[in-house]
Parts: sequence; C-alpha cells; structure tokens
Amino acid sequence: MTPFQANVPVVLTGVGVIPGQYVFAGSSGAVVIPPGDLDHMLAEVRSIEADDARYRAEIARENGPPP
Repeated sequence: MTPFQANVPVVLTGVGVIPGQYVFAGSSGAVVIPPGDLDHMLAEVRSIEADDARYRAEIARENGPPP
C-alpha cells in the first residue's frame, strides 16, 4: 500500500477521522479520540487501571497466597 495523501479527512468503515484526532487500536477494536478529549480520556484510563489494581490486590488478599 502506498499513501498518496496526508493530513486529509478519511472514512474507515463508516467512521470519519480528521487530522489531529488520535486513534487507539487494539485486538478488540479501535476508538477515535478528538484532541480536546485526550487529557480527559487519559485521566479516565489511569483511574480504571488504578481500580483494576486495587481489585486484583483485594482478590489476592481474600484468596490467600498461591499454592
């Protein structure tokens, strides 16, 4: 595949992406993040990761040490 344009809006499977937006993609899918929402999104991700770490620690305490 050879790109022939850069910094232009595109549509990928029905989702518009414009220059300046962030795209996060993984094995489960992708999300387009407008630049004005990036800081909020990153703060939310960090909060979710902290919650997950607390839940894992709590589960480990309840189940005791591994055999």
